[in-house]
Amino acid sequence: MCMILDTPCINLLNRAISSLILNTPQIGVAQERAPEFLDRLEGFLARVSNPGGHRAVTSVLVYNDQIEPSGPGSMIRNEVELVEQYVTIPDFLGNWSAVLEQSVEIEECPDEELTDLRGFVPEDIGRHDLSLLLAALRRLSQGDTPAIIVTDDLKLVNATNGLAAGHRRVTLDATDYSTRGLTGQLSLEAFRELHRACAIDNQLWARLTLSYKEHHNGRVGPSAQEHVRRAVQFLGQYQYDCAEKEKLRITRELEQYFLGDEHAQ
Repeated sequence: MCMILDTPCINLLNRAISSLILNTPQIGVAQERAPEFLDRLEGFLARVSNPGGHRAVTSVLVYNDQIEPSGPGSMIRNEVELVEQYVTIPDFLGNWSAVLEQSVEIEECPDEELTDLRGFVPEDIGRHDLSLLLAALRRLSQGDTPAIIVTDDLKLVNATNGLAAGHRRVTLDATDYSTRGLTGQLSLEAFRELHRACAIDNQLWARLTLSYKEHHNGRVGPSAQEHVRRAVQFLGQYQYDCAEKEKLRITRELEQYFLGDEHAQ
C-alpha cells in the first residue's frame, strides 16, 4: 500500500503527538521534550513506510512548498503551539526535516504531466492537490498499489475517486497511467485502518481521533460537519477497534509460533 500524504495529514499527526506529550507525565516539562516528539514521529513513519508494508509518499510540490519545516511557506511549522516552541531550539528544524525526508518518499511531478492531468479533474482542484494525484498515478505505474491519497480535503477525495471511476487510463505527456488501485481517503479513515492493522498503538489512535475532532469543532460548512461526524463515529467504535486489533495481534503471534515450529521440524 502506498499512502500519498497531504499537508493536513502531517499536521494531524503533529497535533496528536503533541497531545500525547502534554498528557503523558514524565520528568521534564513538555517544552523540553522535543527529542521525544521527533522519536515518536520517526517511529510512526517507520511503521507506515517499511519494506513489504506501507510506503509514505508526497509530491515534490507539496513537500517543498507546504511541508518542509525550514521552508518559507511551511504550513506545519506554526500549526501546533507546542511545536512552535520546539522550533526555537537550535537544530530542531534540521532534525525535523531529516526525519521527514528519511521516512517520506518525494515524488517528482513534471509540469507537462500536471498540465495534461488538469483536463481530467474539476477546475477547483489546486495545483498542489493536483500534484498529489499525479504522484499517486506515478506510484501506481511503479507497482505500488493501492495508492491512497490521504487528506482532509473532501474535494480532493471526491476528485480522486471520480478520476478512478471515470477513467481506466489517462495519458499524460504521451505516458499512459492506469487508475486501477487509485483511491482517496480522509486522514482519519486511513489512520483507523493502520490502527486496526497494528501499525498504530491505542494511545496514538485515541489522540489522533480526539485531535481531529477538536481541530474541526466550531467550523462551519458541510466539510467540517463531515469531519466531526467521522471523528464522533470512530470515538464510538474505539473499544471495538482496540479489541479487534488485539485479536489480530494474538492471531499473528500464533501464526508466527506455529510457522516457526514447522520450520524447526
